[in-house]
This record gives sequence, structure tokens and C-alpha cells, in this order.
Amino acid sequence: MGILLVDFKILVLVYKSSHKQTPDYISDMLHEQTGRRRLRSTTSTTLFIEQRTQHSTFADRSFSCYGPRIWNKLPKHIRNAESIVIFKKLVKHHLFGIAYKH
Repeated sequence: MGILLVDFKILVLVYKSSHKQTPDYISDMLHEQTGRRRLRSTTSTTLFIEQRTQHSTFADRSFSCYGPRIWNKLPKHIRNAESIVIFKKLVKHHLFGIAYKH
């Protein structure tokens, strides 16, 4: 249950960062994925570059590595939520669905 709370809080920070609602020092840890061409699969959803490390380390669990990893796994309709209130509700539902899937 503890990991759900951690994931929830990280996802909220990433959402706020993608909507320019966090201080610069947090936003600077995330790098938006951009391409040269507009692809059919591209939507208004912001995806972030997942930083890779060579070995499993504490760095893998840092905000700049873990945040983009779990953000990019969210369904598009959650990432495209119009407000923080709607986003939080959708993320809670999504995380509980994963945790208690039978």
C-alpha cells in the first residue's frame, strides 16, 4: 500500500510539472520527449525521456528516473486530464485497479 502512495505523489508532481505548476528545480529534473516530425500516434500528451542507468542503483529510484517511467505508463486519458482534481481521481482509480487486480 505504501508504494501506491509514493507513486501517487510522484505522479502528481509530474502532472504539476508538465503544467508549469512547480518550482523550476523540480521541472528541470524532467525532460520532455520531442521529435522532429509529428507522428500520428502523437497527441497533446506530454511524454518525458526516461533516464537510464547502467546498473540498478539508488539513481533508478530518483524522481528524475522513476517519475518519467511511471508517467509514460499511464493511459493517455489520465495524462490528458483537464485539472489536477480530475487527474488525482483518475490516478487513484488506476493505481487501485492495478494493486487489487484479481
